[in-house]
Amino acid sequence: MLSVADDDLRLRILLALGYGLRAAEIYNLKRTDVNYASCQISVHRLKKRRRVATILTLPGHLLDMLKLVAENNHKRHDHVFAHETCSGRFRQALMKADIDPTVRFHDLRHTAASWLLSNGLNLEQIRIFLGHGDIATTQRYLHVADKEVAEAGQELLRRLM
Repeated sequence: MLSVADDDLRLRILLALGYGLRAAEIYNLKRTDVNYASCQISVHRLKKRRRVATILTLPGHLLDMLKLVAENNHKRHDHVFAHETCSGRFRQALMKADIDPTVRFHDLRHTAASWLLSNGLNLEQIRIFLGHGDIATTQRYLHVADKEVAEAGQELLRRLM
């Protein structure tokens, strides 16, 4: 899907998959939230009706993409992204990439959480990564494949024997 997406959509997808960001967190990213010198962005999350800033460090190539998208934004000069929604372009990219058209942009956040779990992070670490206040919310995000469960069981048995 990344290969068929335009620069704006590709960056949004990478931020959602790589950092578990919500669509609104991406859209609301302001130019002043980006610190190119330290390679960091400040993401503002709504926590129990108050905004909390999360500082994320980005690799150089992602910062370059962010700068390019911000420079091409002629509609909202104070924000990185010009358009609130990318749903139409997201659906088009899904179709071009032959991916199930029922996939939602928010599903990328779920995918990020599942990838973190399969790479060894525990629930509490994933909760913090996603910015959830409650571990029960994090548990709803995780989608463990049957194959992963079977492999984990086999590994446990191997260690016991």
